[in-house]
Amino acid sequence: MIKYPSDGQTLLNRVKDTVLKASGQFPLPNSNPLGYPLYFGSNWVRLTRKTCLYLIDFCKKNPAMEKYFSYALCPDEAFYQTILVNAPADLIDPISNTNLTYTHWNRPLEKYGHPLDERDFEALIQSELLFARKFEFPASVPLMNRIDQSI
Repeated sequence: MIKYPSDGQTLLNRVKDTVLKASGQFPLPNSNPLGYPLYFGSNWVRLTRKTCLYLIDFCKKNPAMEKYFSYALCPDEAFYQTILVNAPADLIDPISNTNLTYTHWNRPLEKYGHPLDERDFEALIQSELLFARKFEFPASVPLMNRIDQSI
């Protein structure tokens, strides 16, 4: 069972976490209109023209898929990922599972990514990734200054 931390969270977040945890105990039947396996991934991607044209055509021919994902918790992380991974290989360009964005997800009491700070400098530099997310003012200012000094 997944343990959801609640220390330091607002009452609204604790209620939301309790509802999400309870909903996992009684899952709803899968009403995926096409019966595809669902896939999830980053929404920070680069798509080729061929792949975009396939997505547009697919959505026109399968409006139930768009409706299905309009009720999803994080549709931006599953909608086109599900469509593309299930697509015939000859209709889209090859998929590369390479994310070029650094995000720190593994700190205690954080479920949605931790704002980057000076503790992330070495990992960020060593990652050789081109982008980073979860910079917040003022917590990330010292890190941004170190990055500026290093380039």
